[in-house]
Amino acid sequence: MITPGVHISAGAKLPDGFVAYPMADGSKVAVSESAPVPAAVIADAGKQAGAIVKVSGSTVESQEAVVSAADSRASLINVQTGHAVVLIYRGLAVTGTGANMSYIQAWVMRGAVSEFPTLVAGNLHGWGSAEAAQAAATAAVGANTSVVVVVAQ
Repeated sequence: MITPGVHISAGAKLPDGFVAYPMADGSKVAVSESAPVPAAVIADAGKQAGAIVKVSGSTVESQEAVVSAADSRASLINVQTGHAVVLIYRGLAVTGTGANMSYIQAWVMRGAVSEFPTLVAGNLHGWGSAEAAQAAATAAVGANTSVVVVVAQ
């Protein structure tokens, strides 16, 4: 019997409701689409995302590629795990208003953020640390096991 979090061999037949998550080391781990994502998979997804989603510059134009990479990575993790994803990464947020508005580097989110009003509101100004962003996302998601919070590291 296959359970979430076990390593599976290439070509192993998975029961309905399971997907094979590809770990960075080339192995595959069983993930249930209806149970929480295993911690090892979340950590691996964060490391793989961190290698791709990297902040550069402090202008909106310089962030277009970062936002695109974050969107792509969140979509890929969704497919790989069968769970909606809130991906936390270092990007640009807004500080000030009107003529005093500028952009600062902060921890922001992409993916299933729109499903959680508190995250949408907070995402504009970002969070000062990955831990603060993760705490906000985890609180917003609550017990909803269909959504996984991943921090790009």
